[in-house]
Amino acid sequence: MSEDQPPPAGGMALESSTPAAVPSVPSRPSRWVLPAAVGVVGIILGVGGTLVAQTMLGGSDASAPEQDGRLGEAYSSCGSPAGTTIADENRTLTIDVKGNDDSYGASYENQACILRALDAPSSVISHLEQTTSIDGRQTEAWDGITAAWSYHPDRGSDMVITLDAAGQ
Repeated sequence: MSEDQPPPAGGMALESSTPAAVPSVPSRPSRWVLPAAVGVVGIILGVGGTLVAQTMLGGSDASAPEQDGRLGEAYSSCGSPAGTTIADENRTLTIDVKGNDDSYGASYENQACILRALDAPSSVISHLEQTTSIDGRQTEAWDGITAAWSYHPDRGSDMVITLDAAGQ
């Protein structure tokens, strides 16, 4: 402290060479402590609730749906034909049937095999067989499965079969 400055209240001058004793005052928690504590408690309750639910449902992972392997099984049982692709963790099956201008693709027999393996109703098969090139994209659904296709004689039949979310 310079000599030009007045001494602090009470007339005592602070000396710069020795630190003043700071009284111990309990400090206030920071502003983030309460939200952090609430968050931790929420996480603990969430994990505990999940464990209780899993125990009550008798499963080790009650939140995971059972894997529906119907598309993969149909794909494999028909010999994984050329022009067919299984994707999205066996939730999408694409069938590209060879048309008049194509040099590569599945056959109509391959497409029929896959639809039979998926237990497609005769109404779906009939709808598919009656599709013409001017009909555009067609869609049918059965047992948690949706099939969408188009047809043109030059390009053949292009079909995408998916498992519906409820069909998991």
